[in-house]
Amino acid sequence: MSRYMQSEGDMIVVADAHLGRDDVEVDVFCDFLDGCLGNAAVVVLLGDIFSLWLGLERFCEEHHLRVLEACRRLHLAGTRVEFVEGNREFSVRKAWQGRAFDRVEDRHMAVEWAGKRWLLAHGDLIHPGDRPYRVFRKVVRSRLVQAVVGCLSPKRARGLASRIERDLRSRNLSQKTKIPPSRFDAYLQRLVRGGFDGGVIGHIHVEHHVETPDAEGRKASLYVVPDWRSTHRYLCMPPDGEPHFVAWRGAPEPAPAVVEVEEVGEEANVVFDREPIVESGAWIRIDSGHGFDVARRGRVVARGRTRTALRIRLEPGMPIQVGDRMAPAENQRGNTADQESSRGGGA
Repeated sequence: MSRYMQSEGDMIVVADAHLGRDDVEVDVFCDFLDGCLGNAAVVVLLGDIFSLWLGLERFCEEHHLRVLEACRRLHLAGTRVEFVEGNREFSVRKAWQGRAFDRVEDRHMAVEWAGKRWLLAHGDLIHPGDRPYRVFRKVVRSRLVQAVVGCLSPKRARGLASRIERDLRSRNLSQKTKIPPSRFDAYLQRLVRGGFDGGVIGHIHVEHHVETPDAEGRKASLYVVPDWRSTHRYLCMPPDGEPHFVAWRGAPEPAPAVVEVEEVGEEANVVFDREPIVESGAWIRIDSGHGFDVARRGRVVARGRTRTALRIRLEPGMPIQVGDRMAPAENQRGNTADQESSRGGGA
């Protein structure tokens, strides 16, 4: 359990930037880290900061090194910088603890802040019933696998990283197409039973705040930090007040996020975290917070059963999952439009 000096500034928690090669978001994220200089006592990177990171120095590319240097500037200026590995990061502690980061954990970290005990985790392990993922995670992080990866050339390692990233996008979809609110409640209750006053996770990409009284009637809280990539939002934890979400440099309100999706053939029933302002017949795009090259286009067929739901006819692409976000798209031409007319689809 780490205890921090409470008079030096806020604790800042950010997650899921999913930075990649030749990515304009690298500049934005480094500017954000530099903006924490003199304003934050602790900065916690809560995992999936990179699209996929094998960690060892000889595998690092320019975008990795630029973020690491920004973290090192914070560290040298007296701000603690801590890192919890996400499901897309490996061997970070071995390579970077004591260099770019004061502390690195591969599952979670316990901290005492503002008089409360907090558990900070990436969030990929909140569901104990997700056994396939837990087995997969254990295997890819095993000493044997990490030793084999460590023997690869940088070129082969980059190829492996690309394959793992694609595999993660389509793996275990039953756990990624719907996350019931009861899952957050159950996780918070487990934290309370473990002696914590609250927790902070990322991974889900959708901003959320859950409260529940503990056995003594005190308030316990779980904060789900949205993905930085789509929102430029983070969690600010003051030393003498309640945690709250902040938009960096006045970032606009994020686009509606998927909270439930069911794909049937060429159509999908999609529920968003708030009402999407779009008409039937409109073309939209479903963007992923996992990377700038992942998007799915489609046409709104009808409103759903609730005001936050849409039925969408989709073009081929990667599966939609919780945390993806809706955006307008230009009208489509050619075969797709012709197919819509022949089917009588759209409104």
